Amino acid sequence: SILHIQKLKQVSLKTYWRGIKMAQFHNEIELVLPAFYALCPGMKSKSKKALLDTGTKKADNVFLFLSHVQQIAEKKIEDDISSPSRVEELKDSSTEEYLLEFVKVNKSAHLLTVASDQANKMKAIHTLMKEFADKETEHQYERDFER
Repeated sequence: SILHIQKLKQVSLKTYWRGIKMAQFHNEIELVLPAFYALCPGMKSKSKKALLDTGTKKADNVFLFLSHVQQIAEKKIEDDISSPSRVEELKDSSTEEYLLEFVKVNKSAHLLTVASDQANKMKAIHTLMKEFADKETEHQYERDFER
C-alpha cells in the first residue's frame, strides 16, 4: 500500500534514525529491524553513533543493513538473512512485500510519535490560519461598513 511505501521510505532515512532518542534507540531497532540484532546480537551494547556512523558491514551498521535488505528485496542479491524455507516462500514477493519482511514499519514507536507531532503542528497551523482569516474578514467588514 502507499502508506507502507511512505513508512518504508521514512525508516530508510538517516534523519529518521538520528531523530530517535538514545533511550528508545535500541528498542526501535528491535521492533523495526528484528533481523539486525539476530545477525549480530553483540550490537545491542553498541552506542547509537557506532551503529549509525562507524560500522562497516551490514551486521554493525543500520544503514548498510537497510541497503542490504533493499538489494535483497529488489532481487539484486540473494537473501542471505532468511532461512532457506522462508526464501522459497518469498521468491514471488514484490519488492514492498520483501522489504516489509525485514522492516516492520507498523511496529515503529518513533513513526507514531512523528505522525502525532506532525498532526499537532498541522492543527496549530490550521488554528492560526483560521484566526487570521477571521480577523481579516472582520477588518474587511469594518472597512466596507465605513464606506
